[in-house]
Amino acid sequence: MKLRAIICDDEEKARRLLKHLLEQCQIPVEVVAEASNLPDAVMAINEKNPDLLFLDIEMPQYSGLQILDFYKDKELPCELVFVTAYNEFAMQALRLSALDYILKPATLDVLEELLQRFEKNSQEKKKRIEVLKAHYDKPFSRIALPNSSGYQFVEIKNILYLEADGMYTHLFLNEGTPILVSKPLVDFERLLHDDRSFFKVHRKYIINLNQMNSFVRSTSEIQMEGGTLIPLSRHRKQEFEDEIHRLIPGRAEKG
Repeated sequence: MKLRAIICDDEEKARRLLKHLLEQCQIPVEVVAEASNLPDAVMAINEKNPDLLFLDIEMPQYSGLQILDFYKDKELPCELVFVTAYNEFAMQALRLSALDYILKPATLDVLEELLQRFEKNSQEKKKRIEVLKAHYDKPFSRIALPNSSGYQFVEIKNILYLEADGMYTHLFLNEGTPILVSKPLVDFERLLHDDRSFFKVHRKYIINLNQMNSFVRSTSEIQMEGGTLIPLSRHRKQEFEDEIHRLIPGRAEKG
């Protein structure tokens, strides 16, 4: 008996590739519907009653993770397989929930393993979705920094600022010595994109707004906890002032 699947991805090329790979799997899979957005996928689920939903995470209007909002009062009637390009926060949530996910571009070997797991065990779906809900609604408090022996975990709130150094980034903390990470600043910019406490004030610097002591408008300098002065790019000045007045009114000093 064939497994019934729905593919939801805003990119037609990605849907075609995934469908082509599923048709080659040893475990028979029939793609009964395709959708380019989450509401259409929910309609297809209700109409087609699939076994599996392959769901892209990053789509316009609705994130794939928001499917949980469409099933608040009833159980999701199919197994979820999230499809994602690299997104650290999303992937941490998926790992914690033990839900299946595949990285783009998908490969035949990965799909074969996934389908075998699905056939063996789909009994704990509800429990896993509840874990995902718990982590989806709140940001992660730590980030993992790769080093020579593995990973070092750092509380996000303890980061003072980040400074670019070519393809490396220095993380300055409110305690301890700075950490040099072999990742460019742009990687951290993406990672911290949804955390409104962090702001890129200069092409070389991202600061934690909650770790500021003062801002001197006349010199366009930000003093961080500990006394370090960070330059503010003139191109970012107005947006920065709007942001600090919205988030932490009263802490910015007039220069």
